[in-house]
Amino acid sequence: MNFIKILFSRRFIIELLRILAVGAVSLLFYLQFIPIPVLLLIMAFGLYGLTKSAVTVLFKERKVGTELFVNVAVSISVIGKEYLAGAVVLMIILIAESETKFKKDYFTYLKAYYTRKSGGNTFHWYDLNAVAVLKTDDERTWREILEEIIAAIAAGKDQHQLKLSVNGIVSAAHGTVKRIANYTLDSIIVGITNRLAREDYDRFVAHVDFKLFVQKRAYDFFHNINNKTKK
Repeated sequence: MNFIKILFSRRFIIELLRILAVGAVSLLFYLQFIPIPVLLLIMAFGLYGLTKSAVTVLFKERKVGTELFVNVAVSISVIGKEYLAGAVVLMIILIAESETKFKKDYFTYLKAYYTRKSGGNTFHWYDLNAVAVLKTDDERTWREILEEIIAAIAAGKDQHQLKLSVNGIVSAAHGTVKRIANYTLDSIIVGITNRLAREDYDRFVAHVDFKLFVQKRAYDFFHNINNKTKK
């Protein structure tokens, strides 16, 4: 399940470590077990992700995001020597930011998204029965497109491993789609795209030809199955 992949992904673990580190060091500082430099060092570690996001939003999207205000607030607290207050605020913001990782646009194709809070927990439901319509005049085969994408994002032995991995995931996604009642070209595209929505394949999915690859591969799957059925 994608939920499990998110939960145990490298990104999620790092964010969790940031929260725990800031929280633990704040408590130790309050109990006067550690000096100010140690607290500031861990606060910098906690702020790194927010600072990176703030810079990205500011310079690439030309927007002032919440992350920038958080950086300013924490900086002011440090300048004013309110170290503990700044650390606590940072920890709260990190917890809030981790919650937003479960966004309804995590999947490219999504029919509906629901949340429910219960007992201090937030439960997320994703309805992936969406429809994708992609059209192109590109004459390359899906194999050629795959080779070009991999050549652009990987090198050496990593290319072969990535190719095997992508083909394995795509085939598994197609196998899942075949078992459902609504087996269509659109459902294959949605299935493959959502299955590749994971951190390990961020660069692959972000490539300009990714959607084209998915469309071509889905088309090949769909017509091979139809031809076998007709025979």
